[in-house]
Amino acid sequence: MMLRFADDVRIRVYADDGIVECADRPPLILAHQGTLLSNLVVLLQSPRPEVWLRAALARVDPVSANGLIDRLVTEKMLVPWSLGARLVDLHLRTTVASEWAAVSPAVETSRILREAQCAGAISLPAPAPAHIDLMAVLNARRSCRAFHDAPMRLSQFATLLACGVGLGSDPEPPAPLVPGGPVGRRTYPSGGGLYAVETLVYPLRVEDVSAGFYSYQALAHRIVPVAAPRPADDLVVLLGNHPIEHASVIVCLFVDFARPSLGKYGEKAYRLALLEAGHMAQNVVLVATGLGYAALPICGFDDAALSRAAALSFPHEAIVYVLALGAPAHGADA
Repeated sequence: MMLRFADDVRIRVYADDGIVECADRPPLILAHQGTLLSNLVVLLQSPRPEVWLRAALARVDPVSANGLIDRLVTEKMLVPWSLGARLVDLHLRTTVASEWAAVSPAVETSRILREAQCAGAISLPAPAPAHIDLMAVLNARRSCRAFHDAPMRLSQFATLLACGVGLGSDPEPPAPLVPGGPVGRRTYPSGGGLYAVETLVYPLRVEDVSAGFYSYQALAHRIVPVAAPRPADDLVVLLGNHPIEHASVIVCLFVDFARPSLGKYGEKAYRLALLEAGHMAQNVVLVATGLGYAALPICGFDDAALSRAAALSFPHEAIVYVLALGAPAHGADA
């Protein structure tokens, strides 16, 4: 079992005495155990296995160590920490890859329909040549929490998508990297060339594009409306009250967990999808920085509500990463 201090616990040490306080109970006075308590605070800077904690504290005071831990557990000043064990279990379930073959794209009906639909589609201009100094961009990248409500030019919007989550400006004809896989040759790596992560965009201020949720089709280099716009205040709430109301565009990366091709890697497909989303997000952030925009990567959003607002079938289709992009406000950290 892992142990941690309960929420709102405060430790005070006076000479050789210690006091443990918690908001909803009387203080616990520990006479002549100040040194031992101070060592316990150092050991529990992060949750620790109980057996390890007892052994480590016993090296400080073999007589009183177990008694102190027992009393703190009884008083619920020390409480079990189960998250670590659950995360270990989750990770272990993704360590063994299967060897199933990639399935035919004919089986992946939902993805094919998303890539084929064109009602209301907006074709984007070819990505504009951008001479970006990678080292300068890496040094300049910072998360921005204050945007200036300036519109993004359509050409820059197109460049951002093509270079960040699309095919770039490669003149070679795109083709699947694996039999039955989606179109390959993209600007980021993907486990098995399966490209499990798909892209939605919500233009707030993009020239010639109305607000709303759009699916980005990498092969056609176009966006297709999939869900109606939301009131600005509603969108802010969906995104965890992050300061996005003056951003130019929101990029949402999502995974369709029902795609049969994910079976190629079994449960490891989930870890690969998250890695892929990270590759895509870093691409978008660096391209945006190179184009003079700022970015705010967001994980703290309402998973179910945001996914459903984007017309996704949550939890089988779920947004896993969000990026807000726009011109930084004067003096903002960007």
